[in-house]
Amino acid sequence: MNDRLSAIIKRLEKYPHMIARMEAILDVAENTHEDLELAKDAENKVIKEITKMGHEMLTIWGETQEAKKRKVYEEDAKTTKHGKKKHIGKQN
Repeated sequence: MNDRLSAIIKRLEKYPHMIARMEAILDVAENTHEDLELAKDAENKVIKEITKMGHEMLTIWGETQEAKKRKVYEEDAKTTKHGKKKHIGKQN
C-alpha cells in the first residue's frame, strides 16, 4: 500500500460512517446485491448515498469549525485581564 492510500485510510478511520457510505457506493458499482437492473436505479442509489455522505460531512465540518472557534475564544478569554476598575482622579 502506498503512503497516500495509507494516509487516506488513517483519516477515514475517524469516520466509520463515511466508510460505510463508500462501501455502499462500491456495492452499487459492483452490483453486489444483484438488485440493480437499470442504470437509473443504480444512479438513484448512488445519489442517495452521496447525499447522505454530504450531510454527514457538513455536520462534521460544522462541529470542527465550532470547536476551533471555541478554542480561540477560550484562549482569548484567558488572556483578558479582569480587575477592579479605578475611578478617574483617584490614586491607589
